[in-house]
Amino acid sequence: CEAETQANCRRDRYQNNSGISLFVCVDFVLALGYNMPQFVRAIFNCTQLFVRRKGLNMVSVFPEIKNDYYVRSYKVNPALFPVPVTLYLECTVNQERINGHFYWLDIYFSADNIGVRDYIVGVSFGESELDREAMDAEMDTWALNTLMDDFASLIRAYMDKEDVWCEELERRWVANQKDKKDDV
Repeated sequence: CEAETQANCRRDRYQNNSGISLFVCVDFVLALGYNMPQFVRAIFNCTQLFVRRKGLNMVSVFPEIKNDYYVRSYKVNPALFPVPVTLYLECTVNQERINGHFYWLDIYFSADNIGVRDYIVGVSFGESELDREAMDAEMDTWALNTLMDDFASLIRAYMDKEDVWCEELERRWVANQKDKKDDV
């Protein structure tokens, strides 16, 4: 949930008997007026009911799982922008061979220690398989190029979006508190 973008949002991890984990933003759930244990139980029950009704298991849902992601994160020099910024580059094999390239690279960023990643762009590269050093060099080049392409405007838009969402959560919380008082 986008409420998790707030640095002061308490996130709790819950795990069911099947080993499925769920991270829940406590403040968001409480602001909506839900009880945490009931909310988490309801989410897990819905998931398990769906899986049972469909006769699913991990193999039937995911017949193939690949561990072919390579991720690099780049903390940007704090002198370059008014808030802390991190770039995330996720590289995988380009299964569709888009543009005839071997790899696909997705680029994201987060700012001001919020933690929610915004997608910037996806690109293909590499005519064939690369060794780790060549892949790192290619990803480093894309990280630098991303910062050179009016990146400051992306940060402003990101921060504006987070401010609007924070105001909306505050509005919902106040309305919820008012409704609770009216019920008493």
